[in-house]
Amino acid sequence: MSHPDDWGRPERKMSSGTKILLICLGIAGVCLLVCCGGGYYLVRTRVEFHANDPAAAAAVAAEIADIEVPEGFEPRHAMRVNLPLVPSAKAAFYERDDGDGVLVISEVGAAADDSGAQREMNRALARRDESPQELETVRSESRVFRIRGQDVRFQFAEAQDEDGRQYRVVSGPFPGKGGTAQL
Repeated sequence: MSHPDDWGRPERKMSSGTKILLICLGIAGVCLLVCCGGGYYLVRTRVEFHANDPAAAAAVAAEIADIEVPEGFEPRHAMRVNLPLVPSAKAAFYERDDGDGVLVISEVGAAADDSGAQREMNRALARRDESPQELETVRSESRVFRIRGQDVRFQFAEAQDEDGRQYRVVSGPFPGKGGTAQL
């Protein structure tokens, strides 16, 4: 039974503006949950990283290109990215046991394998070469090689670090088995 003071008073109702606001917030919350959860699921299921897995690194390198890896470099890590609406990418990482070298072979999938992708990769390399790095280039030259029927340019550089240790740096894009590859 209700209290006598409440008799005669009209019930308080929620305004229509408040109802619309609560509905919109509920829909936004559900959309946020679906988008974030879906994004998390896609990344967890479509991005692979194999740390300290020589077999995976060698397998990914073989998928990218037939390449003779210089003596002393051992396969270490591998990565594959295969997301919807984004060109697939993969990379194999080799390291020297003495810690004095790294070799990275990467590839962007065929969906991005056109002159625009090639230009974008070249721009990224140019930006990388302009950015402050730990190595200072002492001497540099480019050489052209024929790979898969195409003339490709590789940059060969001699560089040194702050302590004067000498390094050789080789980089350049080339046609891989499934798209534009990068050394």
